[in-house]
Amino acid sequence: MNNCILTGGITRDAELKYTNSGMALCKFGLANTTGFGDKKQTNYFDMVLWGKRAEGLNQHLTKGKQIIVSAEARYSTWEKDGMKHNKIDFHVDKLDFQMGNKPDGQQSNQPQTQQQPPKVQTDNQGPPDFVDDDIPF
Repeated sequence: MNNCILTGGITRDAELKYTNSGMALCKFGLANTTGFGDKKQTNYFDMVLWGKRAEGLNQHLTKGKQIIVSAEARYSTWEKDGMKHNKIDFHVDKLDFQMGNKPDGQQSNQPQTQQQPPKVQTDNQGPPDFVDDDIPF
């Protein structure tokens, strides 16, 4: 099993690109802070979102927004100018915008009037979501 659940703030606005075959690819950074007091540590992760979700969510994935993602870690290696490089990217399966995010331009003492971007899940990947009524016992 290769599934990571991360929560944190987006570190840079998402960048939408297309592969040579025309597939949409959206990249953005995520900062996750763990620990307390003097033991606090911030980790930075490179996130990747594919396909129609990349196109649809690109505009909502802006610096500072708080999100929760479920992602698969993928390790890649390559050689450039005679030097070997490696990297781990997290390919997003599920993404949710956390409560408390303010729509653009809205002040904190005003009620939210804009709708948050939708919760997103990949098609045909992983087990379906169940409700207690679905369990036969």
